[in-house]
Parts: sequence; C-alpha cells; structure tokens
Amino acid sequence: MTTFLQKAATTPKPSKKDAAASIQSLVQHLNVRGDNDFETFAALAGLYAHFLPPAPKGLKKASTDHFAWVAMAVDPKECRKYLRYVFADGARIIGTDGCALHIAPDERPAGYYCLSSAQLLWAVGDTQAVGYPGRFPDVDRILAHNEGKSVDVDTLVETQTRELKKGLSINIAAQGASWDVNSRYLEPARAPMQAGDRVIITRHVLRFEMQAFGGCTAIVNGLS
Repeated sequence: MTTFLQKAATTPKPSKKDAAASIQSLVQHLNVRGDNDFETFAALAGLYAHFLPPAPKGLKKASTDHFAWVAMAVDPKECRKYLRYVFADGARIIGTDGCALHIAPDERPAGYYCLSSAQLLWAVGDTQAVGYPGRFPDVDRILAHNEGKSVDVDTLVETQTRELKKGLSINIAAQGASWDVNSRYLEPARAPMQAGDRVIITRHVLRFEMQAFGGCTAIVNGLS
C-alpha cells in the first residue's frame, strides 16, 4: 500500500500550468470520488508537491531497504551518542532518536553501524575503543509498555490539525482512540506499510506492526 506522502515524495514538482490542471482534475474527481480512485490520488500528490513543504527524504528507499528505513529514525546530531547510529543486537537492527523507534529483523553482528555506509563502527562490548558510544537502551522494555488497542491500518482516519515548525500535526483516530503525531515521524515510520498491517493505539504512542522485511515495528510518540 502506497501512502499519500510516499506518492508525493516521488512526484516531480509540476509547473503552474500542470498544478492548475491538477486542481481542475481534483474538483472533477472529488464529485465522484471512490476510495481506490487512482486519478484523484495522483492529482492530490501533484498539488502537495507544488504547494506544500517537501515530503521527508528517503521514503522511497525506506519502503524497500530495511537498513535505510531503520536509519530514518536516527538523529546523527542527537546529544546522546549511543542514539546517533543504527544499533544491532544480533537479531534486529534498531534506530531511535527518542521520539520515534524503528526495529527490523537482521542477524548482522551486534554493534553500532554507520547510517550512510552500514559499516560496523564498534562491536558491542568494545568499550575501550576510542569513541565507543556507550550502552544502548533496552528497547524490549519500551515495547512491553506499549500494548494497547489494535486496529487495521485501513480503518485509520487522519486529519491535519496544524502546521508545526518541522512537519504537520496529524490526528490519527480509529474506534474511539486518537492521538496527534508529527508527520515528520509518522511518514518514515509507516513507509513500509502494506494492506493488512496493524497499528496499536495506546495512551501515548502509535505502534505500527508491519509485514515488511520479515516483520518490523515502528513506534511514534504523540504530541503533548
């Protein structure tokens, strides 16, 4: 399943003439809109690419490359050094900046990996090495505290609530539960999302359980 911002991320910026044509097409198709109306979907993506802020970079690659997807959750300027890299524990690779968490299956040796080259920088336990970042947090503890109401992703209702300094505030609602999240974290988190995937809505976060890459998990904190 392709999300709206994934389509926008790969749509060339149209000319003013083409944007005007998209508006006309959109008005025409909205009158007879169907949930699977591809022409309406493409017209909306064209308008987004012309008028609104750029979609997060790397969405296209992140939908098919599990390391690239995990790396999108990492902030290389994070003050906590152990969060500046993709971390492997021997069974998974993990990326987080404290606001978003991406986890995917991967059996590479445990340690800290470069975001761009995916090369091993420090092995776990190599604490005497120059620059060793320190101990990575226990993500299993985080996962254990984020159980909640599970719903199919196709049942989610999304509404833009306001513009933020970085990204848009998006309200995600389903079956009476809802939370406001930053699109800056939301769109990368669900880049690999497919029909039939599940989202768990808790009091504080959205947790996506997706089939891609052999089963991956993303957690996005809500806005306070």
